[in-house]
Amino acid sequence: MTWRGEGGLVGARSALPVLVVVVALTVAAMLGMVGVLPSAWFWAALGAYAVAWAEYLVTQTIGRSRASSAVR
Repeated sequence: MTWRGEGGLVGARSALPVLVVVVALTVAAMLGMVGVLPSAWFWAALGAYAVAWAEYLVTQTIGRSRASSAVR
């Protein structure tokens, strides 16, 4: 996902940190599933995924809304 704003390209700078967070959440969830970490880690990772998807959907909706209003 790439945003263009007043400061130029925004999404490219945040791609690597987002990837690191997703990988860390995946590892924590897997370790929680197999019992290495407490099960709370699994549920915390699952909740973080839900929040990330919600943020993604909201930003996509806002972006499409702005794009459609700019066309008019």
